[in-house]
Amino acid sequence: MHGRWVPLPGPNGRAVDINDRGDVVGWATNPAGNTHAMLWQRDRAIDLGPEDAALSEAVAINNAGQIVGSTFDPVTDAGHVLLWDPSHRTDLGTFGGSFARPIALNDRGDIVVATSTASFRRHHGRTVQLGGSAEPVALNNRGQVVGAVLLPDGSSHAALWN
Repeated sequence: MHGRWVPLPGPNGRAVDINDRGDVVGWATNPAGNTHAMLWQRDRAIDLGPEDAALSEAVAINNAGQIVGSTFDPVTDAGHVLLWDPSHRTDLGTFGGSFARPIALNDRGDIVVATSTASFRRHHGRTVQLGGSAEPVALNNRGQVVGAVLLPDGSSHAALWN
């Protein structure tokens, strides 16, 4: 490492996470002008889709190669959380909110999601709501979540969810 930057292959975009193998995720603008979730592996850029008019972004990748991100359809205002693994893409929905935004993904495949109504941790297909007015920001490999809880007076307090 010499502090030099190296351009990732493919269209203009933003890289936001990297795993221990050096796989990078983020998003890029395709030739049609749509923002799509991207995976960069070595010297190739992989457009994760979707193929329709929806916009997408990838926000985290774990060491198993699972990727979490979201999609948004500007025509219908529908936004969903997506999970890509090496073999397929799964739409996880909105977790009951009008929108859902993935926050973090750990090596166990746990996902933390913030929605318009609450925040959640998903573990092995089981979803648990985080208590309080949760504002999660990170997740470790033990499944613990950190962030803040918004208090009734408008202030926030540091929080840990086990």
